[in-house]
Amino acid sequence: MFYVNLPLCLLALALARRYVPEDVPPGTDHRLDTTGLLLLSPGLAALVYGLSRDGLTRDTAIPAGALLVVLFAAHALRSPAPLVDLRLFQDRAFAVSSTLMFLNGLALYGGMFLLPLYYQQARGESVVAAGLLLAPQGLGSLLSRATGPLTDRVGPRPVVLTGLLLSALGTLPFALHHPAAALLPLAFVVRGLAVNVGAHQGLSPDRIPHGSTTVRIVQQLGGSVGTAVLAAVLARGRGAAAFPHAFLWSTAFTVLAALVALALPAQVAAPERPS
Repeated sequence: MFYVNLPLCLLALALARRYVPEDVPPGTDHRLDTTGLLLLSPGLAALVYGLSRDGLTRDTAIPAGALLVVLFAAHALRSPAPLVDLRLFQDRAFAVSSTLMFLNGLALYGGMFLLPLYYQQARGESVVAAGLLLAPQGLGSLLSRATGPLTDRVGPRPVVLTGLLLSALGTLPFALHHPAAALLPLAFVVRGLAVNVGAHQGLSPDRIPHGSTTVRIVQQLGGSVGTAVLAAVLARGRGAAAFPHAFLWSTAFTVLAALVALALPAQVAAPERPS
């Protein structure tokens, strides 16, 4: 199944090289940060691998990965053109939104890992039925288009808080053995569309490309960590009885994200102008 990704990625790379134009702001260094790449990529991979093995106390992958990430941070703060510009986190709104994206990855992608297993193992659904029950999650990316104008009118804090609290309430019944399985895909749709706002507010136009890259990395990292943690929770449990415990963890991630969302700006901030 995973081999399907290889030709698609190769095709995307070829098309991007052929058709995506160069768009480099004047006076910037756009060379690939090879040192940062060699430190950050294996460091994050080692951390996620260690978490997936449930080796917090005995697996050498976690301390090795942590060391590589620390070395990357030291390198990035000195480099004029790092792979990930950590200086962006000096902006309060960006730092809060990035933290939310990480927590969203924990809950959203971790939940996407749980859902097909839950439907098949705990509720006895077929593979096809489980796939159809997961289909409503795709509505999240479509409905998220409507959050932009809403955020502009009322500010990011109420939009994000409402979505996260609804998601937590929708997930919690499954941690309490509630039988209404149709609620969970709807909850993850709401969560998916709710926290993708506010990340770039306050950044100047020349910093937005770096911000977009950083936010995407942070969200994917959160998804990897969330999947690894919930997989470890399931592995420690006993069959279908472990799912309520795992969904309780997912709910806790969402509640934590809601607490972080309280630090979001109440109103939309005007972006900085480059000097």
